[in-house]
Amino acid sequence: MLFGRPEFELNLDGAVWRFSNEGNRGAFEKHRDVYAPCFAGYDPVAIGRGRSGPGHPLIWTVAGQRLYLFYSEQTRASFLADPGRIIDTAERKWPDLAGNLGQ
Repeated sequence: MLFGRPEFELNLDGAVWRFSNEGNRGAFEKHRDVYAPCFAGYDPVAIGRGRSGPGHPLIWTVAGQRLYLFYSEQTRASFLADPGRIIDTAERKWPDLAGNLGQ
């Protein structure tokens, strides 16, 4: 597994992001809305259930060219079974949950 390097670190909104090179760090910094995990890194399956479960950085998938983090292998498997439905549900519930999280 490839992890980012400390010399290409970026601190944003209390999170530390590490990249493998300067170009990747620059692209992320310039276009966070594209490269950052959806739902601020919270698990979309949990969000769809009305809960806020923080995602784990090693349990993830890309769907529709967007990054999603999950708090368990089980929630990732649930997501992969029907990503469109789960994303739609999470998008409807996210504004209320995000407001309670201070997002």
